[in-house]
Amino acid sequence: MLDFRMETFLTVCQCMNFTRASEKLNITQPAVS
Repeated sequence: MLDFRMETFLTVCQCMNFTRASEKLNITQPAVS
């Protein structure tokens, strides 16, 4: 679980956008935010 959260956090930091991060991770935007 922690790995998923860390990967999500790092992807959001790289993309600077929740929607783009969710698309990159292939998950829904509410799951990211």
